[in-house]
Amino acid sequence: MELTIDSSNDYFQNRNQRDTEKKTLDKMEYFSNVLNDFKFYGFDISSLESQINSLIEFYTNRIKQFNQVLYEVEKNTKHFALCVLFNNQRKIYINRRINPEKDFHDYYQSVGGKLEENESYEACVRREVNEEAGVELKSISFINIDEYIDKKTNNLFKCAIYIGYIGDQSPVNKEPKNHDNWLLIDLKKLNTYKLTDSLVRYLNNIRDSIIKFKINNKKRKLDETDIKLENEIVESINQNVKIESDIVNALEIELVNYNDNAK
Repeated sequence: MELTIDSSNDYFQNRNQRDTEKKTLDKMEYFSNVLNDFKFYGFDISSLESQINSLIEFYTNRIKQFNQVLYEVEKNTKHFALCVLFNNQRKIYINRRINPEKDFHDYYQSVGGKLEENESYEACVRREVNEEAGVELKSISFINIDEYIDKKTNNLFKCAIYIGYIGDQSPVNKEPKNHDNWLLIDLKKLNTYKLTDSLVRYLNNIRDSIIKFKINNKKRKLDETDIKLENEIVESINQNVKIESDIVNALEIELVNYNDNAK
């Protein structure tokens, strides 16, 4: 049996088919191991064994072909990362891309950019947040990897999506040639803007993650209560020490008076 993989098929279609056939191959190899057990007990399974081995060879070759076709796409993969910034009120910051020479001109975006050499997705996000918005992340949460084929170049893109909590900081426009000033908007209004594709595809995930994010205001109030309680305890201890000291002094005076009278 011999089939050639059609490299013109959609990358994701080929990848899904490859993964499906991998599972089939695993089953065939499992059956082959089971047949070996039967051979041990003297059963004649040569015909069935031949069929299984033929299928194993077929699917092994198919998967190799799939891997080669997929590699031709994956070797030119472009890696990006983006981060949706939000504040104490769970409002988010976006801005509009204004450079007509850049992709997604006139679309609204979050902070993001291309990974540098040997850079992780999270490291890229932290760098881009500082370079584009001039703020530091207090907390960061991973959402997902958005994978897609660019229609113009046919390149595979992988974009890691994050949300980033910045507290009461306000981002600044550090790239005025590429985008306009940051807008602070209600989370529920995010879908009313013309967003870049990755934001659109993961809009619900982003929104749900920000809503569920636990902002540390409660913890901060708890810390302040703990400090106040600790100060009260220390003050109480100091008062007790003073009382004990007064008692000791009084006893010493009484003892001196007693000795004087005894003389």
